[in-house]
Formats: sequence, structure tokens, C-alpha cells
Amino acid sequence: MQEIEKLRLLHRPGALKLDDLLGNLADSARFDVYALTTAALAGERARVQRIVFGLRDEGTSEVLVLWVLARELRMLAEAAGVLARRGSLETVLTTHRVPRPRQEGIVKALQKLSPGYLQRMLQQCLQIDLAIKGRAPGDPWLQLARLADALTTAVVRQR
Repeated sequence: MQEIEKLRLLHRPGALKLDDLLGNLADSARFDVYALTTAALAGERARVQRIVFGLRDEGTSEVLVLWVLARELRMLAEAAGVLARRGSLETVLTTHRVPRPRQEGIVKALQKLSPGYLQRMLQQCLQIDLAIKGRAPGDPWLQLARLADALTTAVVRQR
């Protein structure tokens, strides 16, 4: 539905030309920054690395990739804390507007991720942010790849 809506917004009313449709499909074949967190929580290490470096090669901003990872980690940390206090996970998922199809993967991942580990990963986000701004050493893309891999391996290792 999103692709159809995008086509509607990008083109005039009426029949679509084949070139317009094919161009839109080619754009959709590029790496999706949001697929990164889904792949990480599914434990797909190779795919996670392909996505990170594909995003880099496509010229995606490191800031955007960091924002998506940090946003996911903040939600996971909050959810892990709620679960540790025996609270309702549904409230966290609703607050963060997590779509139903993603909820099962998140719940499975939360069984393997401690609040402390997630807090340490959020601290890594701070270091990556400083590297992006040139205020800390290191290649931000390599650090983003390591962060995404750390999330992925934490989910896989604990299975």
C-alpha cells in the first residue's frame, strides 16, 4: 500500500508509464535503513552487514543510520526495563507505535537482551555520534557496523 501511495503522490492522475513504474521499483530495491533493525533482531548477521555497507555505499547519512539504531535500542531498553519490573509490554509497544508484524520479533529478542546490555549499547551510540561529529576517533561506519553486529550476535548467541 505504501508503494501505491508513493506512486500516486509522485505521478499525475491517470495511467502510469512503464518507465515510471520500473524507476520506482529500482528505487525500492535499494537498501532500507529500517530493514537494518529488523534483520538485527532476526539474528541475520550477514544481511545486517550488507545493509550497513550498502547504506554507506548509497550515500546514506551516518546520522540517519545512528538515529534508527538508537531509536530501536531506546525502545528495546525501555521494554526490557518494563519486563524486568513485570510491567505491560503492550504499553511500550503502543507508545513507540511498533507495528504488529514487528512485535513478535521484538518480544523474542527481549527474551535474550538485558536492560544493562541495552544501556551499554546506547552508550556506544554516544561514542558513534561523537565520531560522526569528528570529536572522537574512529570510522563511524565501522562503528555502526559493530553496533549492529553486537545487537545481532546478542540475539543469536543467547538462542
